[in-house]
Amino acid sequence: MARGRDRSILPAAREQRRRQRSRARRVSRCRFSFFKCIGRQALSEGTGGTPLAHRKHSSFQRGHIELGIILTCQAACSAKQNRLQTPNRTDRPVTRPTALRPTLAKPTDRIAVGALCAIAASAAVFLLLDLYAVVAMRSRLESAISAYGVGSGRWIFTLAILFLAAGSAALLVAVVDQQLTRWRSGATVALTLWVLGLLAIAIFPKQDWSQPPSISGSIHLTASGIAFLSLPIAAVLLAKPWLRHRTHGVHARRTRLFAWLAIASFSPLLYAFVVAGVTDVAWWEVVTFAHSERLLAVSEVATLAVIGTWVLTRK
Repeated sequence: MARGRDRSILPAAREQRRRQRSRARRVSRCRFSFFKCIGRQALSEGTGGTPLAHRKHSSFQRGHIELGIILTCQAACSAKQNRLQTPNRTDRPVTRPTALRPTLAKPTDRIAVGALCAIAASAAVFLLLDLYAVVAMRSRLESAISAYGVGSGRWIFTLAILFLAAGSAALLVAVVDQQLTRWRSGATVALTLWVLGLLAIAIFPKQDWSQPPSISGSIHLTASGIAFLSLPIAAVLLAKPWLRHRTHGVHARRTRLFAWLAIASFSPLLYAFVVAGVTDVAWWEVVTFAHSERLLAVSEVATLAVIGTWVLTRK
């Protein structure tokens, strides 16, 4: 029964009981050795001037005093040891908030989060512009997105494009810093072309293609084609070395999937340009350009978001 009770005791209580037993053994040994020395001293002394009983009485008094000092010191030492082993209340809140509060320890994580926020802000501005056109202007969204860059509301369109370009540039820095690609690589060159194309779109406004071509309109059209083609190519090149990786293969395949969706969204516009080059039909009359452009823009923004989440999950 005693063994069963000892097994049911917690390890901390069992350790405390073991320490008490060892302390009691040490005290008993000290008492035994002390009284043994006193007895030997009393027997070795002869019949001197002081009676033997008086010498024993004084020795026993000194022994009790010394024993009390020993026990007091042992109690003070054990109390100090228990204070050192028991954590203070002020030590507990130091580690708990750091474990519960999510922090972005690396600067690259902050850059990636800022890039995703800028891209999301740009997408929100374009979405609000479309909602305003549908609700207030009763429009069917038959005009291109670049049409918002003509007229009094041009600064809103320019600001949204600049947000998208800044977020893409920050995402490029985060991708290289996380060693998903190198500065001298095809993916980096393609992402750089995407950013430069966005800047050219913001600087040079769209023109009315029913009028004779202008330099600004030609630059805008060329920059749009370069930008829309560069981003999916960059995503494919970025995902290619990581497709069979153990942890990053999922993100690489997801990035490649959205890149191919963007290329598929761009294919109707390519078809329109080819038909316009072969025949006399204008390219904006071959397909519904506004709807194809918006589908392409959604796929491009989704591709950027997938790359940003990949950067944040990179260890």
